Amino acid sequence: MVNRFRLCSVFILSALCLFSCRKEEDQDLPVISSPAWDLSDGSFFENDTLYVLANNALRFSADLSDDEALNQYRLRFDPESSSELHPDQGNYLFQDISSLNGTEGEVTFDVTLGELLRGSWNFELSLLDESGKQASPYAQAVEILNPNLPVLQLDSLGSSTSFQNLNFSVGASFLMHGNVSCQQPLDYLELTYFQGGNSLGTSNFFLSGTSFDLTELGTLALPGNLEGDFTLHATFYSQDNLGLKTVMSGTVN
Repeated sequence: MVNRFRLCSVFILSALCLFSCRKEEDQDLPVISSPAWDLSDGSFFENDTLYVLANNALRFSADLSDDEALNQYRLRFDPESSSELHPDQGNYLFQDISSLNGTEGEVTFDVTLGELLRGSWNFELSLLDESGKQASPYAQAVEILNPNLPVLQLDSLGSSTSFQNLNFSVGASFLMHGNVSCQQPLDYLELTYFQGGNSLGTSNFFLSGTSFDLTELGTLALPGNLEGDFTLHATFYSQDNLGLKTVMSGTVN
């Protein structure tokens, strides 16, 4: 009888050990499935990119699952480049990190895009289970269309076509070559030079019509006290006060 009890105990312990080992060795990843976008506001897909109008709603949902237990998801929506942002918009970023319980869940994303947004954005959803394993992330390229913001085609600044490596001599002047256009009438260009985080002053230049040749601004002069590394913020405004900011950098020596 004692031997049977011992044999039964050994069997139970072996089974528990086997079950525990199998659980530890589980390599199944959590899964993001059935991703869906609401296209009722006129959004559309073209060449794997989602196009949506500014000032409209952007809605997304997906199912989440894991064979053991879910832990959390992270959803992130942000612009590819801050240079696409309106100067009054700041550093726009939507991020949601939420905890999950059980083996199944759902994530929803519902945000109204502001009237100042435009350009190329990235949407990404990631998912973790309780053991830290990560699902294959879901990513979607999003293009925000905003016909009310100016569109800039900048060809050169002086003799430079590299707008992150401008090179000027002290007190130099330059022409801006290119074109800016907008469905709304244009209003003015605001140029602000920064050095060491400090503004060296702002100059405004009148624009007219819905398309403007930038050479018509004439010769533009650098601030007389500008020497060394600098950044230049060029913001083009339409008459409804919506603007497009372009940030350039260089050196004066």
